[in-house]
Amino acid sequence: MHFFAQITHESGFRPRGESLNYSVAGLKSTFSAHRISRADCDRYGRKPGRPANQEAIANRVYGGTWGRNNLGNTELGDGYRFRGRGLIQLTGRANYRRTAPEFEINPDLVLTPAGSMKAAVDFWRSRGVNPPADRDDVAAVTRIINGGVNGLAHRIALTDKIRSIWPD
Repeated sequence: MHFFAQITHESGFRPRGESLNYSVAGLKSTFSAHRISRADCDRYGRKPGRPANQEAIANRVYGGTWGRNNLGNTELGDGYRFRGRGLIQLTGRANYRRTAPEFEINPDLVLTPAGSMKAAVDFWRSRGVNPPADRDDVAAVTRIINGGVNGLAHRIALTDKIRSIWPD
């Protein structure tokens, strides 16, 4: 039930590409200045009359030293090319390659039903999500999936709803 609740929260159970349609303020509140400078937030973030430059945003927040060290993004443009996709947002060249070599060659395969499920199951397995799910620890599962507890109340409600439909 935790798997289904988490992917429902993450993507509505539909393979999706990451939206990087951040406003200037949204960029500043979401990412540290270490990941994207305040000047680049102003330069690339959405403002009235100007759309966000989503490619530049991805290349800043998923590139550079941080992207190389944490995501294996080694080439110019990897931040955007390997931005989040799927049921659970697969992000970064190294993660695409590790999940399936064909995903590194064609990242959009993660948007297909089979590719998105393969990536989600691989993420769940490789990150060791079953033990906290078996303990029914929604917060711990969420930390592994999300890196924090964003949307925890919704994730708990989804877990409870799925449990009521599909009890253990």
